[in-house]
Amino acid sequence: MSTLSVTKFLRPIEPVDADAVRALCTSPNLCGRAGTTPFEGLAPFVARLGNLDVHRLGLFRSTVAGPTLVGMTELEFHRNLRCRHVATLRLVAATAQDAAPLLDAVTDLAWGWLNVDRIETELPADDDGIAWLCDRGAAVEYRKRDHRHTPSGPLDTIGVALLRPGFSPPPPVKPHPAWSPPSTNSAPVTLRRATADDAPAFVATFREPSVRWGTMQVASTTEALWRARLANPGTATMVVAERGGVIVGHAGLHPEAFPCHRGAIVGMTVREAAQGGRVGRALLDALVDAARWQGIDRLGLEVYPDNTRAIALYRRFGFAEEGLRRAAVWRDGEIVDSLVMGMRPVNLRPDAA
Repeated sequence: MSTLSVTKFLRPIEPVDADAVRALCTSPNLCGRAGTTPFEGLAPFVARLGNLDVHRLGLFRSTVAGPTLVGMTELEFHRNLRCRHVATLRLVAATAQDAAPLLDAVTDLAWGWLNVDRIETELPADDDGIAWLCDRGAAVEYRKRDHRHTPSGPLDTIGVALLRPGFSPPPPVKPHPAWSPPSTNSAPVTLRRATADDAPAFVATFREPSVRWGTMQVASTTEALWRARLANPGTATMVVAERGGVIVGHAGLHPEAFPCHRGAIVGMTVREAAQGGRVGRALLDALVDAARWQGIDRLGLEVYPDNTRAIALYRRFGFAEEGLRRAAVWRDGEIVDSLVMGMRPVNLRPDAA
């Protein structure tokens, strides 16, 4: 347990601290760790602090001019309903001495007062915070290649996670639902942009047993939810695949939020009756093409280690395994791991190789 000097103290970060947070997170020695850029404006920080569901704690130093923010943490529950035992940590501190009281407070909150079994974070590969966390029992789980922009070139991102002391879920034992025989339908696959009117097809797809097993979705999503998402996809590219006018699969390309990150996240689903029938290949080919048009030079995704069909497809497109998120997702009453995969820029831009 760390001890605070008489000139430093902890307190929650409030929306009125936006200026101080911006100053800390855009300082040259910390912007990479914070996932920001040196000249970022105030508006993104005001918007971020407006999310009151995130637990924020600041380490302040007392000065003659008033308190100065020298470190902070954010702890946020995972948004996916099947991952609510997971919290995401954001740590911004210049020294191990500043990080220690912040990490003490965060782990005390998570293990003692919240229903959290896993704390995870991503840090630049050259970040001292990786060692600070590993000294507390965290483990390095994956490495995303060429994930960040830096002034000196691309930099890898390291995924680090802490599990609650004593938390060790048993290995999953429930078998994968029986695979449907590979589709023999040779009709051409046509692709188009997804619209709000496709919401019923999205709902029907996620209610199929093998689809629900192979994704992080839940079967109880509503048409209203998908209609709202498809009507306003933001920066995402949403595509559906059709055969004979019937939707047989869909996929999304989701650019990452932080400005220093180089890529986008891929999500893809194929109806049971169409699996193994070139639908996934057509959708993934469309997303890679869209990424080229948008200047995206890295694609990432997650897949269950036992979803061998999907993994084989991703490998054919150049995706490589980058590591394993332990105990990351609830699936049919069990907690399972998630395999992290990525496609490096040389694969996305063969003309630049």
